[in-house]
Amino acid sequence: MINVGYNKKAFALLLDRAKGDRTLLEFARECGISYVQLRKFELCRQDGAPGEKLLRKLADHSVGGVSYEMLLSVTGYRDESDIKELNDPSLKLLKGLTAAQHRQVEEYAEFLKSRGTKTRAKRQER
Repeated sequence: MINVGYNKKAFALLLDRAKGDRTLLEFARECGISYVQLRKFELCRQDGAPGEKLLRKLADHSVGGVSYEMLLSVTGYRDESDIKELNDPSLKLLKGLTAAQHRQVEEYAEFLKSRGTKTRAKRQER
C-alpha cells in the first residue's frame, strides 16, 4: 500500500463516528492506542496519515459502522495496482478535493450515467 493523500478532516469525522458514545480516552484504551495520538488526529493536528495497523485497530473497535476500507480511503492508502489508474489526468484533478466534494462528483457521475442510459433507451424506442 502507498499513500496518495491524507484528508485530516474526513478522518477526524470518521474517528468521532467510530468512537460512538465513548470518550476518546475509553476508545483509545479499547483500541490499545495512545490517547494523545488519537487526540491529535481528532483535532487535525497530526500531519502524517495514521498507519494501517492503527486503522485496523480503530475499525475493529468501531461502534459507528466505520470500516477499515473507509478509513483507508480517507487516509489516502491505495494498492500499488491502483497506481496505474491514478496516473489518469482526470483522477489527478480529484486529488485535492474534500470528502464532501468527492461525494458530489460521484453523485454527478451517477446522474450522467443514468441520463445516458435513459437517452439510449429513448433512441432505441424510435
